[in-house]
Formats: sequence, structure tokens, C-alpha cells
Amino acid sequence: MDILRLYLIGVGVAAVFGIVIVLLLKSGIESLLKTMFPEAAVQKFWSRLFYTVVMLASLSGAMSAAYPDEAKTDRLIRIWSLMNQWEAMGFRLLWTLLVILAVFLLAYALRKKET
Repeated sequence: MDILRLYLIGVGVAAVFGIVIVLLLKSGIESLLKTMFPEAAVQKFWSRLFYTVVMLASLSGAMSAAYPDEAKTDRLIRIWSLMNQWEAMGFRLLWTLLVILAVFLLAYALRKKET
């Protein structure tokens, strides 16, 4: 297996992982946004922004991987490099979700304070 194919597999799995995360969180995010923002256009904007950020976070973690030269010949190094690529994707996605959740909670608290 050459490095390009390994890289493309990593990016493909990261894209699927991002889509799965978006689908799992979709109903919860939509209900949270309906609670926070009664206007439909604002809900649509924030939900699209959330989905875009989650997809970009998962893809950027996978695309930032670098494979050592030894990965061309050693299968174990290829597997560990691929796992490292997925770990970077998961780490960036986790931090992105935490930051987005903090922003949503802050916006919710500020909105509640106004009313």
C-alpha cells in the first residue's frame, strides 16, 4: 500500500467520522438553537456554521498527517501512522466541540440574563 492511498483512506475515514458526529448531534443542536434563538434564519446560520466547523475540524486533523519514509516499507509503521492521523483528527474535533459548546452556553446564559 503506497503512502498516497494510506493518506486518502485516512482523509476518507475522517470525513465519514465528521458526518457521523454531525448526524448524531443534529437533533440536539437544533433543539438547543431553537431554545437560544427564536428566529429561523439565525438558527439556520448557527446550525450551518456548527456543521461546517465540525467537518473542517475532522478533515484538518486528518490532512495534517505526515508519514515517515519508513512507512513505505514497514507495514507496522504505516498502521501506526494511520492511527496517529485518526488520533489527531479526534483530538481536534474534541477541542472544537468543546469550544463550540462553551460559546453556545455563553450565548444562552447571556440571553437568559437579558430576559
